[in-house]
Amino acid sequence: MKQIFEYRVLNRKSLNELGQGVENDKKTFLENGLDYLGQSHWELISVANGEYYFKRPKD
Repeated sequence: MKQIFEYRVLNRKSLNELGQGVENDKKTFLENGLDYLGQSHWELISVANGEYYFKRPKD
């Protein structure tokens, strides 16, 4: 069976906004945003021209 993925593209501002909702004083908003996406099974696959590309298996 072929695995199907879903994709998401975010810019740095969007990642920072995601990170503001995570409580962790030792990390930046960007790091918190990346951690949040990782916990939701999103995998960073590329960064280009200020955009961050993610994928995860589609249910």
